[in-house]
Amino acid sequence: MQAEGREWPTLFSPGAIARFDYVFTDGMTIVDHRGKRARLWIKEEVDIPDKQAFMDHLVNTIVGILDHEPVDIYVNPTFLPDVIAAEYDALWTPERKQRVIDAAPATAWPSRSTPATSCPKSISSGRRKSRGQVYPGHQQRRPRVGPQ
Repeated sequence: MQAEGREWPTLFSPGAIARFDYVFTDGMTIVDHRGKRARLWIKEEVDIPDKQAFMDHLVNTIVGILDHEPVDIYVNPTFLPDVIAAEYDALWTPERKQRVIDAAPATAWPSRSTPATSCPKSISSGRRKSRGQVYPGHQQRRPRVGPQ
């Protein structure tokens, strides 16, 4: 199941969610500083008057997703909108990356990078492995539902 937007858990019952082998999501659809839904890959929906405040809000959103949404795989972990993507290294500070790593369950990581995104880098797999985190392709959290 691909879960988009932060409202998706209210749209499906726990039983409906459990019917899927896995649930994946990302932090690319957020509620921004104006209280509006913003899809970060759509230039016209992105408003970033303060880059540092945006990053703090984005990290808080990602931590909230990992803490409260029933996801198995979290993809595009450090995606940034085009308008600030060139400043990736300065904006994704070690402290911000560590907050995301600390919030993530061991199974909430993609099995590989997503080259189609404008996010050229991701959180180090070595840092995840040092915490005992493994890629989700190596384990399956939910038993398969339906005829086998």
